[in-house]
Amino acid sequence: ISRNKHCQRVYAFAVDMLEAVKKVKMPQGASPLQVRIGIHSGPAYAGVVGVKCPRYCFFGDTVNTASRMESSGYPMCVHVSQQSKDRLVAVDWADCGSSEIKGKGRMTTFFAKLGPWEDALKARQTSRASLSVDAASVSELDPPTPSSAEGLRSRSLSEHHHLSPNLF
Repeated sequence: ISRNKHCQRVYAFAVDMLEAVKKVKMPQGASPLQVRIGIHSGPAYAGVVGVKCPRYCFFGDTVNTASRMESSGYPMCVHVSQQSKDRLVAVDWADCGSSEIKGKGRMTTFFAKLGPWEDALKARQTSRASLSVDAASVSELDPPTPSSAEGLRSRSLSEHHHLSPNLF
């Protein structure tokens, strides 16, 4: 198998997945099936893990970043990092701008201009505007005193402890 053009192959697979999902017949009254797709390019590692129940696993920061692209994406859209966009020069991209990606910091990301990409950009802009208002509101608040900060921390920990048994 050729190792060239891996990013182009992954992107072509993503486009095919979007088309295949549209053909899935859902039960009467059910919402249509939708997927989010995230792509990032970089080094990764793969191998069989386990003895009793071996499974093939894919590891590395690249895999984690692709997962973040998916989770911060939009239904029926392909969301990619700058590294993948640079390898996919023939694709028409919409710049999402810079945003905070959990565990990665600020990243510039892009939506492929297919599917509901315009809705995705509008949703992202609305979300950013809302975050800006929230940040401005928070910056106007007085800083917490040590006793009020401790009260918040204690309450937060006790609420978490209270909730955790229900989560498992």
